Amino acid sequence: PILPTPTIGMIGIVKDIQKVCTAGFKDNGDIIILLGQNIADDGLPKLDLEMEKKVQKTCLAAIQLGIVKSAHDLSEGGLGVALAECVIFSGKGALINLTDKLKDADLLFGEGQSRILLTVSPENIFSLNDLAMLNSVPSTIIGKVKGKSLVVYKKNKKLIQVLGTKLKKNYEGALPALLR
Repeated sequence: PILPTPTIGMIGIVKDIQKVCTAGFKDNGDIIILLGQNIADDGLPKLDLEMEKKVQKTCLAAIQLGIVKSAHDLSEGGLGVALAECVIFSGKGALINLTDKLKDADLLFGEGQSRILLTVSPENIFSLNDLAMLNSVPSTIIGKVKGKSLVVYKKNKKLIQVLGTKLKKNYEGALPALLR
């Protein structure tokens, strides 16, 4: 049986539509940054409310300053799913190099809280880094928007290599395939 799961839905007012930030990658050459920190996932969600507040504050400020081009939370499915969705939504690929000392599954699919995937143009990397340091939030360059495939390395080991068009086909065709 599936137990009841609390869900929170929110709405808000967007004061400036130009400051809306979507999840899809925008431009080749943009730098991909992990705001927050990857942690081992033991299946029990842990939430540090102070860190969550700092991460959200940093992300919001960077969006309002026009530094961030795209943003995607890492809650459902973790880093691997967020990267795949950014590729699917944009049609642009990514080259990622991870250095965390975590199990591959935890690194790619752990649902640790207080993490956001951001992209910025290369000239804005220092501004974002300064903002993250000011708020005591870890920020790590993990790759760049490049090509048409999602390619993920952990140090020198290739973990993922898949064409964006294949990701999109599987993403959009999953439900119809189940209903056949």
